[in-house]
Amino acid sequence: METHIPLGCTDPQKINHSDQPLVSVVIPVYNGVRNEIERCVDSVRCQTYSNLEVILVDDFSSDNSVALVDKLLTGFPHKIIRHKKNLGLSQTWNDGISFSNGDYILLLQQDCHLLENNTLENTMKRVLREKEQILSGSQYVKLDSLNMFQKILRLRINEGGSTPLSAGKISVTENKCDLIKKSYFDGIGKFNGKLKQSGQDFFFSMKVKETGIEMKVAPELKYSIYYKGEDTFWKLIHKEYGYGKVLAKLFLYLKGGNFFKRKKGNDFDLMKKKYTSRVVNIFFPSFFFLGMFLSSLDSFFYIIMWTIPFLILWFLYQAKVVLVNDKSYGLKLPFLSSSLIMMALDVAYFFGTLVGLKDFFVHTPSIQ
Repeated sequence: METHIPLGCTDPQKINHSDQPLVSVVIPVYNGVRNEIERCVDSVRCQTYSNLEVILVDDFSSDNSVALVDKLLTGFPHKIIRHKKNLGLSQTWNDGISFSNGDYILLLQQDCHLLENNTLENTMKRVLREKEQILSGSQYVKLDSLNMFQKILRLRINEGGSTPLSAGKISVTENKCDLIKKSYFDGIGKFNGKLKQSGQDFFFSMKVKETGIEMKVAPELKYSIYYKGEDTFWKLIHKEYGYGKVLAKLFLYLKGGNFFKRKKGNDFDLMKKKYTSRVVNIFFPSFFFLGMFLSSLDSFFYIIMWTIPFLILWFLYQAKVVLVNDKSYGLKLPFLSSSLIMMALDVAYFFGTLVGLKDFFVHTPSIQ
């Protein structure tokens, strides 16, 4: 299956859906040229489902991405909202939702695009038939197009999942491509503006789960993602550090463990997997640095008895993660370098967590 729609859909085969619900496609824009935002917008413009509007929310971009897509959408119903300063992804989502007129909101990030011209038509048939209120898209990725760092990012974010993600129930959405009934936001509220760049998807997923509705990955809502911002080692390190800063605060707000409670019969709880894997990401660096500290007191004993054995154990754990995912998903990752990169990302996440905890206890911000 192709993982992109060619640009230049000059005469899309439209079907009259004026008697069907209006879908507002909300696209946050921030320096979108490097993330191929034109492909994102073009994939919406080419949809056979005709009752659409596009809401572009420019979060103080410094490139010409808005002008490019504005021209691309000439003659197509759309609005452009501009921020006078960078407010972050959560507030960008909220403004797009507020200015939308649709009965349904499609949250679509600028580095993603709908995979087929009839994606929304097929999805809306399911929504109306099943009376769905929230669906998460089914992500397809052409693995051959990713470099090693981008594959490792998938491994850490999606537990190695690829081509496509599970079409079953999920516990957390990344808000890459989600279709949500607008009235549903009346019950759960919108996104938390205090979570500017990371963590808003976890917090959103928590609120959805508290309503008792299980999110589903819809095989009809096919999309692909263009990985660009995490294509080098240092970009990946920076991203993991940011995850640690935000998620440390987020987990502290979870009440009584309800968010992680597995419902009877539900064997696929990605949120629980993520939580467990993130605890491990903190565990190994914590004990390693403790061993380094003890080694400074009695170097020979603790280096031999603690630091070196623990370092080996840490490497073997990450090597196992790489090997298992490589076998399951065909990521074709180089074994040694990938395992060492995974350890480096643990360190970045560990220090991000420390900073996040420090900020939490010093400033005690509320995200409720």
